[in-house]
Amino acid sequence: MDRLRPRTRPIFSGFTNSEIKKLERFVREAREQSLDKEFCHKISINFNRSAGRAGKPAVRWTEIQNWFEARLQDLPDDNNNQATIPKEPECKEVEVEMDCDRLSPRNTAIFSGFTDSEIEKLERSLREAREQSLDKEFCHNIAVNFNRSAGRAGKPAVRWTEIQNWFETKLQDLQDDRNNEAMIPKEPECKEGEIVGDLSELEFEAKSSKDGAWYDVETFLAHRFNSNGEAEVLVRFIGFGGDEDEWITMKNSVRKRSIPLENTECCNLNVGDNVLCFQERKDQAIYYDARILEIQRRIHDIRGCRCHILIRYDHDNSEESVRLRRLCRRPAP
Repeated sequence: MDRLRPRTRPIFSGFTNSEIKKLERFVREAREQSLDKEFCHKISINFNRSAGRAGKPAVRWTEIQNWFEARLQDLPDDNNNQATIPKEPECKEVEVEMDCDRLSPRNTAIFSGFTDSEIEKLERSLREAREQSLDKEFCHNIAVNFNRSAGRAGKPAVRWTEIQNWFETKLQDLQDDRNNEAMIPKEPECKEGEIVGDLSELEFEAKSSKDGAWYDVETFLAHRFNSNGEAEVLVRFIGFGGDEDEWITMKNSVRKRSIPLENTECCNLNVGDNVLCFQERKDQAIYYDARILEIQRRIHDIRGCRCHILIRYDHDNSEESVRLRRLCRRPAP
């Protein structure tokens, strides 16, 4: 069961080298306009869709904005520099021996993260203050306290906006966890004297985004959160190789495995019931979600159930009359 439970989204740990190069270019071109919310939001979407961020925590627009704010504060404001990032001096031909890199001003180090001790204090402050932790004065006092501590000696100073951004991220994580509770498979309550079976024996099915059909899950290989904050799992399907592994959204595309209906269970079916139907075609035979439209009940014989059940497939709204043997009972929502 633990392999399905979404873990808390990792705290953002930094940009990749490629992302930093792009941010440097943006801050040179946009300057103060780089703090615009829409501008930062577009950059975060671009970063989260890139291959370089696969498997890493999603970047929020506030983290982009915070980076720009820190970078702009590091830049000199004097007119001699024309309000631009310090440029390296031009080297003339007669100055071949001059080391240009040595002359370029060094910028203040970009904030790279909190220490373990600071994170513990932030966690405690968040539990005590909750939404009040986003208050500017509250965050400023914490920043002053951190910067005066011995543990931050030799490290970049912490700005109050970085404290506020950390709290905002954690509060959003807590909200996401509450929203995702409904999709987390819960362990059955164990009453006194009752023996609970091995949860690892639970079986699941997942809907492929390639054809909309449901396949049995062999194992869950990894998990992540997409740019929308939705939990996703990397699934390997039974009977398929690694080249068919697929990232699946947990909320609507992963569930407990549907159970084939027995011959005696047709009496429990009703018009409007949701089922999983085995669709047989010349070029494929796979399972799709469907809804029962009509049931023509027949007397059973030695071959089993002889009822005709009219269903409509959810994926294309086509209709088909099928036997009970092709239907599975879907798990309760």
